[in-house]
Amino acid sequence: MLRSREALATVPTNPLSWYRSASVPWILALVASKAGDLATTIVGLTIVDGLSERNPVAGTVFHQFGVAGLCVVSVFVLVVVVLVVEFAGTVLERDDRTELSPDTAYFIGYFPLVTVFGGATVYNAVLICIRVWP
Repeated sequence: MLRSREALATVPTNPLSWYRSASVPWILALVASKAGDLATTIVGLTIVDGLSERNPVAGTVFHQFGVAGLCVVSVFVLVVVVLVVEFAGTVLERDDRTELSPDTAYFIGYFPLVTVFGGATVYNAVLICIRVWP
């Protein structure tokens, strides 16, 4: 059952209300962790000899389109993730059939990817350091 009109009237309808949302730190963390992953991947693939991309999709994109292709794929992934998670947060905010809050959608949607991208950044950086400074 959807919320009453009175309850919906209290939900912010300002299109910029997301700016004050709890999802902004998550989005920033996602972008920062993906940027670190992308930067260390580019350095590893272009500057350091002997390193290869383990992700078959990213490896194919890199071999076909180079660094520009990796950047486009990374931006595409970020946009899709943010759109899906923000939509889920909006649905949870407006639906009173569940006890879940939008913060739950943000945590479930962003935390695993921030962790994976952050881990990939550290892993790539360690590999680069091992190859550059033997």
